[in-house]
Amino acid sequence: MIFVTNSSYIVIDGLRSFNANRAAVRVDWSPKVTIRNGVFGNNARWGIFTDFSDDLLIENNECYGSVAEHGIYVSNSGDRPVVRNNRSHDNRACGIHMNADLSSGGDGIITGALVENNVLYNNGVGGGAGINMDGIQFSTVRNNLLYNNHAGGITAYQIDGAAGPRGLLIANNTIDMASDGRWVLSFKST
Repeated sequence: MIFVTNSSYIVIDGLRSFNANRAAVRVDWSPKVTIRNGVFGNNARWGIFTDFSDDLLIENNECYGSVAEHGIYVSNSGDRPVVRNNRSHDNRACGIHMNADLSSGGDGIITGALVENNVLYNNGVGGGAGINMDGIQFSTVRNNLLYNNHAGGITAYQIDGAAGPRGLLIANNTIDMASDGRWVLSFKST
């Protein structure tokens, strides 16, 4: 519905988008983009999807009801994303998913991420986690509230990233898992 490509210093503020056939908002090869105060619901794949975009700010959004995947998805080696004060709920897979995607090009690592003060609930009936991180290093996840997620709580691993978790600070998060949930915290390198 909303597409930003090969641009920079763009601010998307206070927009709403529903029932997109893929993502409500896509940011592609675009550094220094801000997405804030939006509501993105019941989209076919994602609420917010980004690829190859450094220095993103994703804040104060509500992303819910993604039919196939995630509420917020930061992908493809985009460094220094800030994802804060969002509410992401009732998505089939992850509330917030970050995947460095070596197979898509780039270095396959996301560094310098800050994920803070988000509220994530009722995600993961199709797998994933409240906060899911593949190929994420030297990043901080703090002060988030996760409850009733049906897969993982906070996970960091290597599947498609170039390397596994390293240099992560996971601090002051509150996690209350659903009865059918998996690990509250999970860290794994292959």
